[in-house]
Amino acid sequence: MILLGAGGWKLRPYLARYVPYTFAVNSTGDGGDANLADGVCQTSTRGQCTLRAAIEQANARAGRDTIVFNVKGNGVHTIKPAFGPLPAITQPIVIDGYTQPGATPNTNPAGGPSNAVLRIELNGASAGSFANGLAVTAGYATIRGLAINGFAEGSAIHLENAGGSFIEGNFIGTDAAGTRDLGNRVGIAVFSGSNNNTIGGAAAAARNVISGNRDDGLQLGGTSNTVLGNLIGADATGARALANGGRGLTLTGSFNTVGGSAPDVGNVIAFNTEGGVGVLGATGNSILANSIHSNGGPGIDLPARASSLQPAPALSSAMAEDSTVHGILRTSAGATARLELFTTSTCDPRKSAGKTFVGSTSVTADDAGSAVFQARTDTALAVGEFITATSTDHSTGTSTFSKCVQVPGVFTVNSTADSGDASPNDGRCETVIPGECTLRAAIDEGNASGRMNFTRFAINGPGPHAITPESALPPIMQPMLIDGYTQPGAAPNTSPSGSPLTRLS
Repeated sequence: MILLGAGGWKLRPYLARYVPYTFAVNSTGDGGDANLADGVCQTSTRGQCTLRAAIEQANARAGRDTIVFNVKGNGVHTIKPAFGPLPAITQPIVIDGYTQPGATPNTNPAGGPSNAVLRIELNGASAGSFANGLAVTAGYATIRGLAINGFAEGSAIHLENAGGSFIEGNFIGTDAAGTRDLGNRVGIAVFSGSNNNTIGGAAAAARNVISGNRDDGLQLGGTSNTVLGNLIGADATGARALANGGRGLTLTGSFNTVGGSAPDVGNVIAFNTEGGVGVLGATGNSILANSIHSNGGPGIDLPARASSLQPAPALSSAMAEDSTVHGILRTSAGATARLELFTTSTCDPRKSAGKTFVGSTSVTADDAGSAVFQARTDTALAVGEFITATSTDHSTGTSTFSKCVQVPGVFTVNSTADSGDASPNDGRCETVIPGECTLRAAIDEGNASGRMNFTRFAINGPGPHAITPESALPPIMQPMLIDGYTQPGAAPNTSPSGSPLTRLS
């Protein structure tokens, strides 16, 4: 600024303002920058800008610079550091692989495959022992649109004392197609002191594929970090296994969020060699609305005998007719928790899981620390599928998955006759008389179903109704609840003289 005063012309300098630089990588070579003082990304070869040189130039000046890509030629361009690891990133930066011609971010909605097209691959096969792909020691970095693989003794992305960063739209541990295992040791490592980072995001373009790594897909220290919308342990289709060799995700920091309460922001954490999510020495971590299934260990694994952790709900039943789930949560007196419900096709108590998120509700414990709940799911329940649940309290975090309950088939006995089922295992209790369901037919159908079933009664007339088998009823070979109190007019005993209206004789 120039001011005219009594003494003539005087100069008043502006406070220094940072002008951001953009460095365009146009080479897959690994040469360093020739002159860090000139603000130009250029190796000793005139006009050549490598990723190494671009990072060196960005580190040489304060403020947030951007690295874009414009490597000539079609297809995937692979950068292989050959002179040791790339420099640690010590200034805020944007590294955007989607600027390479031909690259496009994912547009598919959450839970589905990633259709991202990546054209820049960072491969660590020649980078040396214990090299990391991109090490960030400054906050406010954004890394997107890269396939990072082959760092067999390091991490693809390493955040240390680096908060406020965004890691989005990358394939971590796979090839550029997202279908082949080229794993790093760890996919993404976020160390203690690295807070408020976002891995993935709510937008479709932010989805990472974090799969095929030798150890964990993601190791998360620090606090207030968010992991959402990613495929962890699956290939880019989301349906095929591309396992991380450890867990999908290990949490060592407290008060982080994996998934979220908004619709369609959960992660798919599946097919990993060990568990889905492990929590080690940490508390207050919220694990919400994810699809966690088909892992080699528990879907959510918490430290044994840790009294400070959130208890899992105890489910008692789930009914397809009204899509309700019943159970009880025993927690702190007066505490309010978020109850989440999931369906899954199998039930293995050693590998508790929740594949499809089907709804949530809030439950509040009474003064004794108990909350009896009846929760309705957002989608209809199907006979034969299994239901699990988690509970989440902000201060203690998310529980393990509950033990599963199976949605039973429901047979309604409407006749006192004794005919058997006409077509066992067709899902219907029906004798040769259309619409007739007898007690014998209900047991026949239940035994053939291979699952739990619920038999209730709705026989016409005031009763009592006598069912008189002409021969011994078949032994009950599958779990079955037979409830005579469902007969209209029946009621359980409230005095010594009480008796049900439905009886078997």
